[in-house]
Amino acid sequence: MKVLPGDKDHEYVLEFSDQQEFESFFDNADREGSFSLERSGLPPASEFRAVAIGSPRSRKIRPLKVVPVGDFSLVVLTESHPDSKSPEVEEKREHLKPLQEQLRGMTVTEKAMLAMRANLAERRLLIQDPNPKIQEFLMRNPRLTEPEIAWIAKNPMSAIPTLLTIIQHKEWMSVDAIRQGILTNPKTPSHIILDRIPHLSAADLIKMRQAKNLREDIREAVQRQMKKKGIVVRKES
Repeated sequence: MKVLPGDKDHEYVLEFSDQQEFESFFDNADREGSFSLERSGLPPASEFRAVAIGSPRSRKIRPLKVVPVGDFSLVVLTESHPDSKSPEVEEKREHLKPLQEQLRGMTVTEKAMLAMRANLAERRLLIQDPNPKIQEFLMRNPRLTEPEIAWIAKNPMSAIPTLLTIIQHKEWMSVDAIRQGILTNPKTPSHIILDRIPHLSAADLIKMRQAKNLREDIREAVQRQMKKKGIVVRKES
């Protein structure tokens, strides 16, 4: 899914690669009463229009509110959502405090079982758990959203088996934010990135070259490939 500027102020277009992705997104959003976007600083009065490539169908979204949560924006759709009655981020954190305490009292096995069916609030906490087993089971959760996967993909604390799971999922790797997270994550095995570099688009190569924490061997391979393809990046004046 891509987030693009709309025709009006505070309007954004959610562009899906196909109708199946469109339907799956709304199944999850309608079930949870919200969805998250890897986009910070969205205005509270934002509106959205969802479209699928190749389909004339579209859907307008007028959320109750948009809540900033770190690098993400939580788009609340229904009054029943726990965040719909929390106008401030600090109040939302207070609401989650009992859940944090509950998770601290769980065994690894209990957390792993929860990870497979966790809702958005639970996933937001479990995704930060340092135990790689929790990540492994979280990746099996059908509610997991693209912004969450992208966060895992770029997080240098993510376990290598988790990154390999993402790499093996073609649909996930077709999403720009997820693919870039994998390509620039220092934990991703070098040979996997080096094998992919000759097949990357100019846009991917330029984004990798601009990444701050890219390993030097990867950066040199990217620069060689850009030179080979004649890709020139203009210097800012």
